[in-house]
Amino acid sequence: MEAELEPSNDMEEEETSRTGASEGMSKKSLKKLAAKDRRKTIKQAKQAEAAADRAARAARAGALVVYGAHKSVPIPWDLLTDEGRYDPIDVTADPLVTPKVERELVKDLYNAIAPHWHGTRYKPWPRVAAFLTSLPRGCLVADVGCGNGKNIPAVQDNGGLAIGIDISSNLANICANMGFEVAVADSLLLPFRSETFDAAMSIAVLHHISSVPRRGR
Repeated sequence: MEAELEPSNDMEEEETSRTGASEGMSKKSLKKLAAKDRRKTIKQAKQAEAAADRAARAARAGALVVYGAHKSVPIPWDLLTDEGRYDPIDVTADPLVTPKVERELVKDLYNAIAPHWHGTRYKPWPRVAAFLTSLPRGCLVADVGCGNGKNIPAVQDNGGLAIGIDISSNLANICANMGFEVAVADSLLLPFRSETFDAAMSIAVLHHISSVPRRGR
């Protein structure tokens, strides 16, 4: 009968070494998993916050507009009649008072969609650019309804100075953050004296003005 072999000290040490290494690897793996879980939790929280922010902006925009939310389009006539959301246009009203329909469907709307709008407008239309480059160098130019200021660099490239004016404070802030001179104002209530500017432009603005008397101004 063969005698049973007892484990040597070397075998015990090797087994202990393997066990210790396994425990060490387990702790390291657990730390990695914990760090991964933390990163995943932070990422999910940021995604949820961004989704909530997008939903809130969409809700605001949805409440403000029922037509082409991300396009520069006229205010539909059916919104300006008895059957629409707003009272009929009062042709006797003071054209220098911004009416409710413009405050909500122009000012508030563009404040709500300013970041998206900014991302889709980045250079002047060809005819606008041709007009601006035709001006004498050093001109002072008013950009009434400047939006995100996409036309202003063309003035600067021609050695001129442009001042942008927009009813949307959020679009005006975008201009200011890019280093442009800008003011927040209704296009019919400009905070400048007559004959201040050498030239002026007002691109895609007239259709946002809701009445003939105001357009006549």
